Amino acid sequence: MQSLSTHWLPPVATGNSSPPPASGGASVSVLPTVASFFSSLSPAYSLQNRQQTSDSVPLTRDNPAGKSQPANDMVGKVKLACNVLSCWVPSVRVVSDVVATFCSSLSVMQELGTALRNGGSTAGTVPAVTAFTLVALDNLGGVGAARPVPGQRGSAEKPIPVPDSKTLSMIGQAGYPADAFYRQTASFSHHGAESGSSFKGFYDGGCHTITDLQSCLFDTLDRYSEVWNLRLSQVTIDGSLPAMGALACTMEPFSRAHDIRVEDATVVNHRSGDYRQSVATGAVVGLQHNQAKLGDVGLHNCSVSTIGRRSVAGGVAGIAHGLLYRAVVADSHVITHEAQSRAGLGAGDLNGRIYDLDLINSQVFTHGIAADAGGGAGQVLGDVNRVRASGCLVNTTGSAAAGGIGAGFVRGNVVQISGSQCHVVTSGPDSPAGIGAGQINCLSERCHLRGLVAIDSEVSATGEKSVAGVGVGAVNGGIEQITSVRCKVTANDLAGVGAGINTGTIDGLTSVNSTARSLTESGAGIGAGNNDGGVLNLVSWNNEIQGEPGNNTGTYEPRNLCRAAPNPDRYSDHVLIEPNCAATPSSLDELQRICQRLYMFPMRGWTLRPIAVDSAETLNRIGR
Repeated sequence: MQSLSTHWLPPVATGNSSPPPASGGASVSVLPTVASFFSSLSPAYSLQNRQQTSDSVPLTRDNPAGKSQPANDMVGKVKLACNVLSCWVPSVRVVSDVVATFCSSLSVMQELGTALRNGGSTAGTVPAVTAFTLVALDNLGGVGAARPVPGQRGSAEKPIPVPDSKTLSMIGQAGYPADAFYRQTASFSHHGAESGSSFKGFYDGGCHTITDLQSCLFDTLDRYSEVWNLRLSQVTIDGSLPAMGALACTMEPFSRAHDIRVEDATVVNHRSGDYRQSVATGAVVGLQHNQAKLGDVGLHNCSVSTIGRRSVAGGVAGIAHGLLYRAVVADSHVITHEAQSRAGLGAGDLNGRIYDLDLINSQVFTHGIAADAGGGAGQVLGDVNRVRASGCLVNTTGSAAAGGIGAGFVRGNVVQISGSQCHVVTSGPDSPAGIGAGQINCLSERCHLRGLVAIDSEVSATGEKSVAGVGVGAVNGGIEQITSVRCKVTANDLAGVGAGINTGTIDGLTSVNSTARSLTESGAGIGAGNNDGGVLNLVSWNNEIQGEPGNNTGTYEPRNLCRAAPNPDRYSDHVLIEPNCAATPSSLDELQRICQRLYMFPMRGWTLRPIAVDSAETLNRIGR
């Protein structure tokens, strides 16, 4: 039999352990034949933690009435894998959720199934017993999977060195198994992986650089694979693939990549998706599957663009179903050109989770219908947590294309967003805009925006029937703890600091020196341009609304405020005045004194009242 390659699984803990559990009357032991078969997989592999070593190995079924469902399920899974070919193929892949590729003759598998159904012995059917045992290892937890032998070539203790492009290209060929440990030992130029190849092992970049990529470095990062400590530079990828990214086209479930830097990269995808699956393009990864993790990533001077319809683009990942964490995107931009091609600096589409994303001097542009755009993500069906943006722009030109720094369109959760000197611009009809999010449209109570600070930022939605807000353009859900300082909101239709149109709840809005303007005088306000929901705990000082005040058919409860008559020069929504309705404070110092009880401004050292450093003595006192 030829040598086989087995995917590595996290090792089972060593030591004395109980016999493998029985499930539904099926019991599994390991034949010496099976142990030798494991050894034949590869000279570098051995069977770990055998819990039984009896000479006679029964595969029994104690329940002839057909109630041993787990055993039948396992047989079914093996038979499904073996339907692929009619001969024994030297390729094994064991993963945590069952065997993925394992082939034998169909007649042998039918024999195994018949024997189990009839309660007969199959001890003589070595291939079938082996296949069944491999499935049982994972489903019944009786035996640990094969793994590299410590100290041998390709193990964690002795990774295979990768000094050049030629060696990297040999991974997956004879002598360079795809599931071994590798360590890059020098920086070099490399053009990328072959389409359809799969990396199943562990790659330590050694903090070296790979330059001149023209396709994905790894076509697929398979389950449990891991890549780290790698820099990719001077990347130019121009193609037409379902998924595309400098590090990997696709990350399978449970794969991981971390401590990755991509710089001076251009990734262009010309492919169009369809109603079943969108194309996914990112600077680092194209498509990230559920349970995959991508973190500690840096992007600098990167460009990601797509040309086709339903072609989603992201700075870090095109489509993210897994976890993105601790990423910095600087001096980069993401562009899509056609309908339903969403875009974001973190991810184009997010069904998983993003946390700790820093965006610096970067831009997102979309030009198609329903092509939402965002700093965190274009469309969020999962969770975005902690996005900090400075000097960033989000711009959509198509109709029904929402834009926001936190996210464009949200049907999930967006938490702790900050934007300084950021701009959100939508120019197509029915295209809402906001710093926190362009639009929140919830189907459940868990959908919300919570914790936004926007400073010196602008929001503009100039298309017909478009609305805008510093918090959210259009909200049908909940937004909480919104702070706007020196921000401007302009909308063709409805404009508000909290939201352009609110049919949900806005709770805890603090607005200082901000402006809301309706170009058609349809409605403007500090809490909301049009409020059909609830605006609670509003604190407003020295704000301005330009246009007719919006309709208020919902709840409107300012905190410790008195309603004032309109200023002759402008409409005044609410101005902060003392509880006895005395004069409005004329300075920020007076405002601080009044608002300390409202926790609006902490003492000196806050953003609006920094501590002056005018001498070396003061500088030396920092931290004391």
